[in-house]
Amino acid sequence: MLKDAMENMLEKEIEVITQVKTAKKLGEKTYLVEFEKIEDTDQVNKPKNNKKDKIFINEDKTKMEREKEKQIRKTAKEEQDKGKIAKIGYNKVTIDGREWKWNYTTGELDFDKSKN
Repeated sequence: MLKDAMENMLEKEIEVITQVKTAKKLGEKTYLVEFEKIEDTDQVNKPKNNKKDKIFINEDKTKMEREKEKQIRKTAKEEQDKGKIAKIGYNKVTIDGREWKWNYTTGELDFDKSKN
């Protein structure tokens, strides 16, 4: 059962004993795990418990939010590969000091003229 597998993996990898309420596989290496107690989430998120950097925990996001962040990361990586300085922020990326913000209407990054 996936719930048991998640509990066992967390115990083995970061030495935290948890009680998983629900577990669902979202992608190749992505799972949605809901814990029985909020304290379990806090324990797993503590940096001292995740010192091996094998497990990354993010808040639950919609598919659209994940796709938006994926596109922002992809744009930043492409620009870095061209030798530019790219910094990712919340719903934006700054490339060589020029800020590009996510446009929810078009579903793309737009140059923010008000900032530059």
